[in-house]
Amino acid sequence: MFHTGQKVVCIDDQFCEEVHKLYTSLPKKDTTYVVRGINDGQSVNALVMDYRCVQEPAVYLIGLFNPCNSKGLEFGFSSNRFRSLEELKQSNTKEKKHEIYC
Repeated sequence: MFHTGQKVVCIDDQFCEEVHKLYTSLPKKDTTYVVRGINDGQSVNALVMDYRCVQEPAVYLIGLFNPCNSKGLEFGFSSNRFRSLEELKQSNTKEKKHEIYC
């Protein structure tokens, strides 16, 4: 899980039509952001199609602000759409080392 102030990179910027209708600011793939907050969230399917409540961590990013839901909470982004910058750097370093030895 992420923490406030942590740098994260968007790995998935493919959003359904419903998200484009609800949100005003969306992250872009391969762009680095700073986490400004984390909260319990709901998937868009639960909000739009009235399915059972699906709880998943919602990440809020510095520079991206969106409208609030019916509970007065800003729409956030699924934490699954991001990886920590440090994790990606370590992964890239391991891949480069593997390429050197192969």
